[in-house]
Amino acid sequence: MLPIISEKCPKEFKGQSQNFVDLFSKQGYRTLIVAMRIFSEEEYKFVAEQLTEVRLSAAPNKAELLTIIEKQIEKDVFCLGATIVEDKLQDNVPETIRDLRLAGIKVWMLTGDKIDTAENIGKSCNLISQELQIFKITNQRGFFFADFVNKFDEYLLKHGFSYEEYEEAVRSNNDRKLPEYCVMIDLKETTKDFAKVEWQREFVRISKYAKSVICSRCSPNEKSKVVKMIKESNSKLVTLSIGDGGNDVPMITEAHIGNYFYDITIQNN
Repeated sequence: MLPIISEKCPKEFKGQSQNFVDLFSKQGYRTLIVAMRIFSEEEYKFVAEQLTEVRLSAAPNKAELLTIIEKQIEKDVFCLGATIVEDKLQDNVPETIRDLRLAGIKVWMLTGDKIDTAENIGKSCNLISQELQIFKITNQRGFFFADFVNKFDEYLLKHGFSYEEYEEAVRSNNDRKLPEYCVMIDLKETTKDFAKVEWQREFVRISKYAKSVICSRCSPNEKSKVVKMIKESNSKLVTLSIGDGGNDVPMITEAHIGNYFYDITIQNN
């Protein structure tokens, strides 16, 4: 949201909202920038016709075309402020994830949250523990894809492994203590790099042996692409996607097994 805020919006107000979001996302809260834009009736009708035409078409690149149209209207918005909300975990989530991992099931978290929020949630639900080495991939200096690959290889060498030796050790389940790690990626900031096949291969190569993987700032389409990428990396893998919202439907339908979780609360008057 921040990159599409209009230059006419007071910089002090925009900066205050950004600081607010950065502060509370690091504390594990879900944050949201609220903004608005006023359309003329002519502009609305034009965009509405374009969206309807693409949605009803059978174009193979429908998702890309919709994104192009959406970007035409999602610009020059006026920042109204920022909000936070505490998203508490349900009962027994950490214990459930622990048991899944003990059963040899790899757990990946695909979320639209900022990477700081995702990291704190990962820690609270047992996806990230203190002994894990965390590798982050963002567009910040020192955290590009190439940096990620180099740092990972250096990490293994520090513990006396080449990648091939580490892979063999994991597969053979020997008694040697293996270095454990977690991979985190901000898909919003790394979209261009992540679209390259060579970096996808590197990401899968490293992530498949991670104790946990967290993909943050994922759009519904990106969630689906991550699941598809893992499916195609190894025909022997079985993927399961679990979601609780409409934005999770693409990844649920892409997985071998999909589950939509919903909670119905009945209140007696």
